[in-house]
Amino acid sequence: MKARRDRYDENYFNSVGDRLPLYRGIITRRYANLVREIAPGGGRLLELGCGDGRLLHALAGQYALTGIDISEHAIARARRLVPSANLRVGDIATCATDAHYDVVLALNVLEHVPDPRAVMLRVREMLAEGGTFIFAVPNKHGRVGRALVRFMDFMDRTHISSFTREHWLQLADELGFEQRLVLNATWFGPTRADFARSLAPILIVALYRQRAGQASSDEPPGDANDIAMVMADYPELLTGQFE
Repeated sequence: MKARRDRYDENYFNSVGDRLPLYRGIITRRYANLVREIAPGGGRLLELGCGDGRLLHALAGQYALTGIDISEHAIARARRLVPSANLRVGDIATCATDAHYDVVLALNVLEHVPDPRAVMLRVREMLAEGGTFIFAVPNKHGRVGRALVRFMDFMDRTHISSFTREHWLQLADELGFEQRLVLNATWFGPTRADFARSLAPILIVALYRQRAGQASSDEPPGDANDIAMVMADYPELLTGQFE
């Protein structure tokens, strides 16, 4: 664990995101709006890999916030930014907690861990009945992702788990999650078009844990058209890139 923690020191967080605060601010705001739309009921929220707490800060006052990150440096920054949140250093795959959360987030996190399945299984244990799990991962296997990796060597070396869209959805199904929403995010916004889907560099998935005795829905999981309607009050979500 120490070796992994050392990768995410001050140098890691003083990277492109910190040098482009406006960009980071836009992305954080879009993610916060997305969370509010998918899980508007408030309650207890846990962010895995919370980094320096920017998203938690954007959600403060709407949820009871908890954040976990492997980086001591990141948690120190998060505590200054979101003093009201419960923040701690820990490995998201083995973190001990007796709490159950209404919302669990892992946004651009699962690609950094050696065993995403173990993390997702832990998430299922931590979710309250009817709770929502939202994760986002890079789609390196899409056309844009393949081109960036092949021709520009555009790859974060800390991304050690890179799967296809189909693999992520199959994994979620195997672990007993129910799909609520599968959203493809391109630089031009979320879309359902097959061509744009093949380009999308980011995959966003919202899952939920069923309540006891609740039958599975026969309806197919939501897609980008559904969320476009839900987020009519947030048109800024329909442009730009989630990353």
